[in-house]
Amino acid sequence: MAPIRIAFIGLSATGRWAARAHLPYLQKSSKYQITGICNSSKETGEAAIKFYELPSSVKAYGSVQELADDADSFDLAVCAVRVDKHFDAVKPIIAKGKQCFVEWPLGKNLQEAEELQAIALKSGNPRTLVGVQARRSPVVNKVKQLIADNIIGKVLSVTIRGAAGMSGAVEEEELGRLLNDKKIGASVFSIHFGHMIDFVLYALGQDVKSLNATVSTQRPTSQLKLADGSLEEVKRETPDHVLLQGKLANGALIDAALRGGPAFKDTPGFVWNIYGEKGEIEVSAPGVVLNVGFGPAVSVKLHDHQKDTVEVVDWKVDDENEKLPIPSQNVGRLYEAFAEGKKQEYADWEEAVERHRLLEKMVENTTKA
Repeated sequence: MAPIRIAFIGLSATGRWAARAHLPYLQKSSKYQITGICNSSKETGEAAIKFYELPSSVKAYGSVQELADDADSFDLAVCAVRVDKHFDAVKPIIAKGKQCFVEWPLGKNLQEAEELQAIALKSGNPRTLVGVQARRSPVVNKVKQLIADNIIGKVLSVTIRGAAGMSGAVEEEELGRLLNDKKIGASVFSIHFGHMIDFVLYALGQDVKSLNATVSTQRPTSQLKLADGSLEEVKRETPDHVLLQGKLANGALIDAALRGGPAFKDTPGFVWNIYGEKGEIEVSAPGVVLNVGFGPAVSVKLHDHQKDTVEVVDWKVDDENEKLPIPSQNVGRLYEAFAEGKKQEYADWEEAVERHRLLEKMVENTTKA
């Protein structure tokens, strides 16, 4: 089978997320071939091609419209630019009926996500993919398997506690400016909580049926650490605390809390308990971003109520992606699922819109309260 030809939107020579998470897999895969790079200018695209030693046949584009006009040159557009640029970056591409992979969140708000999905449906409903890669995490899939195998019996409740590790009192300048600006659409609510609630619900095979939520900015300002070592106080416009309580479709209760800032010293930054009729699963990790991964630092334990024993569950897998840098492992598995047509293993834009609607419902619930 011929490789899937990729036009990459946002692969720069500065070594950002696309280079750390996408490129290591794509450069080794026989299932994909990068044929185009679209950056803010043709020159930066050419610089990326040279920097990453991509084949000379890879074409540089200076605008997404230029890329869209050359739609026959690629099969899949991959978008890894800043959240507030997702919509404009992929709108002309999806309008051509081309397959698209966009990082999460799909848009900076629900309206953008819904419009992109509507354009996709109107243009022939090409295959789409959104980057909630924790669905391919071996940890998440081990939990999903334990639940499906009825190891703990009927799930009665789910409890999640997490610290984002970002949006605390002091943060690096670039990241702080990104996460504090409401207009951008990137925050620990949209990104960290969005990823977290997606993999939790995916593992459970459930959706939230009813909820009460509080989405709040508890630190109205933060200190940005500048390059010269000084601090600049800026206004925080985005949430740094998220609370969700509700009931899942199967009747189980969910209680999830995420806050900005670091975890309590020498304790896990993420603890996830699934309490069932026969036992309980506990997942602990240094942080909430199982989508990125933490390697062997993640622990999965199983408490058998009848035996009153606790077992450490082996969640590790032996696949080619384990040889990649940690940020690229789950992304690589996501690409594999897409190439192999395993729709149940990744989220498309329709599912992304549903996740956006859940976040929007939480905000609305907070406003009403």
